[in-house]
Amino acid sequence: MRLTSGIALLTVLSGGVAIYFVLSARHTDPPPEFAALELAQGGASTTPSCYSLQSVLVANNLTGGAQRSWTTRVKDEWTLRVDNGRDWRTYRFARSDDLVVPMQVVSSDKLPQIGTQEAIDAWLAQAAAKHVAKVKRCGN
Repeated sequence: MRLTSGIALLTVLSGGVAIYFVLSARHTDPPPEFAALELAQGGASTTPSCYSLQSVLVANNLTGGAQRSWTTRVKDEWTLRVDNGRDWRTYRFARSDDLVVPMQVVSSDKLPQIGTQEAIDAWLAQAAAKHVAKVKRCGN
């Protein structure tokens, strides 16, 4: 009986792990309601930037390609992974009210480590240079 119980327990645990990985699968984009939120400036700052996350991603060519993927494991937190095949960089975001707040940027060993503030500032500079649409609060 003990062997059968052990096998049953192992089967249930394996099933649970499989379900976890299926539900936390990679996505090509975050949900539209998350992407439409205004991106906060870099770091744990909650200073609005006047640009939606989606607008900034488009301005920086981070949409529609196989080089990036989104994952989530916690409600209202998303991680973007940009991968060129050898090197990668991840950007972790969390929702805070009506803002997407950048929390952390991590790079593979071969890429320079950059701070969250520096990474998001570079994205925002691209958005401004390309004159992408601003959120309604800021006008165009």
